[in-house]
Amino acid sequence: MNHVFHDSRNVVHYALKQMNVMKIIAFVSQENNTGKTTLAIHMAEMAVRAGKSVTLIDTDTQGGTTKWFRRRRQRDNDNLATVTAHPKTLPDLLIQSKQRKVDLVIIDTHGNSSKTANIASQVADLTYFPCRSGLLTPDRKSKTPLLSKSQKAPVFILLNFCRQSELAGITRMQMQRNAYPVLDFGISDCVAFRTSVSDGRSVLEDDPAGQATIDIKNLFSFTRKRLRF
Repeated sequence: MNHVFHDSRNVVHYALKQMNVMKIIAFVSQENNTGKTTLAIHMAEMAVRAGKSVTLIDTDTQGGTTKWFRRRRQRDNDNLATVTAHPKTLPDLLIQSKQRKVDLVIIDTHGNSSKTANIASQVADLTYFPCRSGLLTPDRKSKTPLLSKSQKAPVFILLNFCRQSELAGITRMQMQRNAYPVLDFGISDCVAFRTSVSDGRSVLEDDPAGQATIDIKNLFSFTRKRLRF
């Protein structure tokens, strides 16, 4: 089965190389409630504001990304779309997206599904593994196969819901000592994330000068540098 997924990734990348390469980001986790959907939504909003055309692919059975998009107010010259999809259809969807000249695809996955997470991370150019700042510790390394060095594309742990910089710093230090690819910044636990997303908005609209927006801009800046887009 893994061999099939590996071949799918090769097919997708070969097809995309025949065109201008489209960038693909995946948000994956083997835990629920780690903020994948909220982060995917905000990365999409940042990219649209940067003039990119974006497709959000929602493989989460709860459909959080799709529900948010339905509430979202459409804007002039809006270049954001969502697609609800089964993970097995990702290779075809990515090729179709490139044919429509989409600049960036963001994949939101379902928690507690290593199969979905593996498929998404195999086709992505960059994978984020969000976790609560005190949740992922070195003794759980065996339970996180997505952090394997065999991954072709980079995978980064993103500390989310950070309430205390000290706690996040300790967790980050522990993971770095165990060769975890953890980002040197995190996402704050801000109420603005929950209130804005529930109403089809983003913190970029509701709290443009707040800490939540600062954190999202940091993540987007890092993403652009890694993907060079």
